[in-house]
Amino acid sequence: MRTIIILLVACFSLAFSCERDTEEVLPANTGDLTGSWKLTEPASSYKITLIVERNTKTSGYGLTGQSSVNQYFATAPDPNLIFSSTPNPLLIESLGSTKIAGSADAMQFEQTYFNNLRNVNRYELTTQNRLRLYYGGSQAGVLVYEKTK
Repeated sequence: MRTIIILLVACFSLAFSCERDTEEVLPANTGDLTGSWKLTEPASSYKITLIVERNTKTSGYGLTGQSSVNQYFATAPDPNLIFSSTPNPLLIESLGSTKIAGSADAMQFEQTYFNNLRNVNRYELTTQNRLRLYYGGSQAGVLVYEKTK
């Protein structure tokens, strides 16, 4: 009997010690991508921003922002118009930037950031005003932003 109680206590301890992501993800049709966002993950000493605005001419989005050195701009079609089996698909198109030089570290960070943006394939909005952009490519991952406006 004592062994059973010890096993139960160990199982409950293990179950409650596991870290859980409790942020609720909003359904795609209730969340709004538009607004000003600040990159929080991956952590960086650079202030990386993303501004998403509706593009009424293309029924998609216009994206602009500041990276570690340069300003950037891109477009993304309306996620509701993308045929995909992936929930909340998002494709970043025609990514461009200004061409200012910076330190080697800043330029390396920027190139990695731009490559990740080019490979975005889906998004999630959470109840905590967070935007997650998931990217594929050689090293898949996620860019996490917090809404600033």
